[in-house]
Amino acid sequence: MKDRKRNYLSRSRVRPASKLRLSLLSLIAFVSFAGASASQAQTLSEALDATLARYPKIRVLESRVLIEQNKLDGERAARRPQLSLSMRGGEERFGNDKGFQVYGETGNASLQGKQLLFDGGNTRHRISEAQANLRTSEESLRKVREDLALELTLTYVNVIKYTRLVNLAEQSVYLHEDALEKIREKFEAGAGPKADVILVNARLAMAKASLEARNRQLKIANNTFLKLTGTYPDRLQEPAFPEWALPESIDEVSFRANPSVRTAHSELQATYSRRKVAESAFRPKLNFVVEGDAAESDRYEKLQEDAMALVTLSYNIFDGGRRRAEINRANSQISEADFKLQDSLIEAETAFANAWNELTSTNERIYLLETHRDAMESVVSAYHEQFELGKRPLINLLDVENELSSARASVEEERLNRLQAAYRLLSAMGELTASIK
Repeated sequence: MKDRKRNYLSRSRVRPASKLRLSLLSLIAFVSFAGASASQAQTLSEALDATLARYPKIRVLESRVLIEQNKLDGERAARRPQLSLSMRGGEERFGNDKGFQVYGETGNASLQGKQLLFDGGNTRHRISEAQANLRTSEESLRKVREDLALELTLTYVNVIKYTRLVNLAEQSVYLHEDALEKIREKFEAGAGPKADVILVNARLAMAKASLEARNRQLKIANNTFLKLTGTYPDRLQEPAFPEWALPESIDEVSFRANPSVRTAHSELQATYSRRKVAESAFRPKLNFVVEGDAAESDRYEKLQEDAMALVTLSYNIFDGGRRRAEINRANSQISEADFKLQDSLIEAETAFANAWNELTSTNERIYLLETHRDAMESVVSAYHEQFELGKRPLINLLDVENELSSARASVEEERLNRLQAAYRLLSAMGELTASIK
């Protein structure tokens, strides 16, 4: 291997092999991805399924949805007939007709049926409030899923991005090491200045520092992926750019599907129903009651039976201002919920605007960076030919090779940044999870 390294960029030894070797090195960053088959790769949809299936906060909010559903069922039960049975029995002491205190046995059974006729809309608005609370819990669950989907998609793309950038950084380090070896040999042979050795050695240190930084970014992305999915990333498959899911212009954008906006809207609806509930307390309440009673006691010779059918009215005339305070409280909650809705809209619009600007900016930058990369590939090819003819020093060739490596890294990074910007855009619209599926 050492002998092969010494032949690199040599003007007197195996020149065609040197150019072939550089061409192979330039493809190192992409070989590992091209070799991974689709059947072995983990897709973004599979990674999202793994995240949603295991994340504890999802389970918490799913339980909250069930709780709110049970509350709604409980509020609806108030509209149905109520039937209750009461029984009691024991001993009693009473005075007989002779004035003596005697002990005896007693027993009583009572069956009551009640149907609500009118309560000023209290039950109806409680049901409406429970329905709004259920929608709020469902949208909160959806919001967490969307947030997790965004975090996962960004992490998924980061793993792909930093893996490729690490490969390109390793290529740069290898090129500098190879060049340093050649320049040191030339200097030791008395055919080159010491300054060239110092310069290339400094550039090698910078290349290694860049590689270390990329490795650190890759480790962070891998650990985040492990936190979300429970497994380390393995041969991730780059997702297709979701062109079909993106709006053609800002005028087409709607935030009705944004879970944060929908959650805030459901909370506002719940507070309106809460105020209606408070207002209903100022109205009378009517019930239809049917009741039968049977009592047996030693003080009576016969079984005592009673039955009645009644319409009852109850009305709270004065409560010290409690009902008015409840209405004022509900009005304050409406104002709070309305401001939360406005804030959610502003946050969604801001997130969308930032993502839209980033997406349009990366489109332009990718074109410019690809132009620069293509130009540098032509320059490197020309420098190779001049180097082979002895018209270019090794330092010049290393300079353009280093710039070409940086250009390729910039194109890859910006291209994947564009994909992340698209995911942020879809997240702001509340359509990220659906677009992945």
